[in-house]
Amino acid sequence: MCCKINQPPPLDSSETTCKAPFYKKSNFDFSLYFQTFQPQHIKTQNAKFLEWFIGFTEGDDCFQIFSNRCSFIINQKDIALLHKIRTLLGFGEVMIYIQKGQKYGRYSVQSQKGCLRLAILFNGNLVLEKTNLRFHKWVKFMKTSPHFHVSYPTDKQIQIQSHNIAEVGLNNSWLSGFIDAEGCFYARIRKRSRMKTGLQLIRKFSLNQKGELDTLTKINLVLKNTGRVQTITNLKNLDSIYYKIEIHRIESTQILLDYLDNYPCLGQKRLLIQIYRQLNNSVKRKEHLTKDGLKKIQRFCNRCKKLNNVYFCPLLLPEVCEFTNKLRSYSKARVGRCSRRIIQNQP
Repeated sequence: MCCKINQPPPLDSSETTCKAPFYKKSNFDFSLYFQTFQPQHIKTQNAKFLEWFIGFTEGDDCFQIFSNRCSFIINQKDIALLHKIRTLLGFGEVMIYIQKGQKYGRYSVQSQKGCLRLAILFNGNLVLEKTNLRFHKWVKFMKTSPHFHVSYPTDKQIQIQSHNIAEVGLNNSWLSGFIDAEGCFYARIRKRSRMKTGLQLIRKFSLNQKGELDTLTKINLVLKNTGRVQTITNLKNLDSIYYKIEIHRIESTQILLDYLDNYPCLGQKRLLIQIYRQLNNSVKRKEHLTKDGLKKIQRFCNRCKKLNNVYFCPLLLPEVCEFTNKLRSYSKARVGRCSRRIIQNQP
């Protein structure tokens, strides 16, 4: 029997297609949410969007408890993306606020009914260990809070799953959402005397997280990246360990871009990915080895830098950046002392 291989539908479509064996069935389970808790005016069962949404939210501490009430909050500079989330979920609200002269958006769910919907949606479908711990605490508080009066159907009560069924893979949209929130695409051209043109293209995709070594290791494996997972330690707090993966190789980059073709990002980062794809094609054509090719690539690098400055955070979290900068300053000072010693010892 011959099966025609089609690409999976976009995230905002519920159309079913016959997929290649590589894209096996997703292991996320939204059956209870679709049957009972999805808003009635949302007519489609869009599992791909929900997978993306879970990945997108796992980068931040979205489960909030204050004033003895549960709430769910996402803060983002990409305000249009928050409106898209509100539309596709069918509940919650988006507000705009100014912080340090910059405009930000906030998607929030404050109502008891909305929080219950999210509890059913996330239960058993989270990937990160730290998010699971926050979620369990959030749901436990919700079920015992005197302010929470929504009655549970007897057979639909929230039973927190101790072992999640969701996993990182190339067969669902979770990684796409996680990249939308946490992924960094970087490219620049630097001087390099060893190169024939005197210039070298530096490009990479990176992900970093506090903890979550197992998850980053799995992402490294599914993208067939040969680089190791890097460990970054903050000297001020030795318990605060960050892990980071970087992808440079053409083969791994192509796997990543093919995945993002099938499961695209929904935010402004999709524009950055388009530029990075053009840059990757230039590298495959070996244009980075000629001066004319590098001139073309420089335009891609400039556009990448502009988008990163407008929409996205630095490659490292603030406290890690502080430690990294101090380490660089120490290294430069040490090199300077060594240079002075060499000069003084010269005859």
